[in-house]
Amino acid sequence: MYVRWKSRVSTVWFSRGPRTLYAVLAENKRVNGKPRERFVKYLGCIYEHFARGKDPILPKAQFWSKVSKSLDALPLDAQTRATIEQNLSSKIYRPTPAEETEAREEHAHEALGETLRAIMGEL
Repeated sequence: MYVRWKSRVSTVWFSRGPRTLYAVLAENKRVNGKPRERFVKYLGCIYEHFARGKDPILPKAQFWSKVSKSLDALPLDAQTRATIEQNLSSKIYRPTPAEETEAREEHAHEALGETLRAIMGEL
């Protein structure tokens, strides 16, 4: 099994949206002597502009959460799963739990600040 990356452009009826990267798990089998790729499982997706670099953390954490749930649903041995995760992490940075917690706290503080600014603006 291997990870296959695909991309598509999100389309809205009036314009083109951002490009989305999505990962699927696939395997090759021979049918009548010819190689055929077989789709195994959808793993997850992320907007392409979020996939680059380390920042922002939250979209990457959400991507890895989807990937973990998808891989948990498959009967994979530890070696195969580690190889798949390594292939994914070469393209999408995997945040540490500490980075993820810090990003979630920062996001909560920003949301609270926006709420307070909205309330104060109404007074």
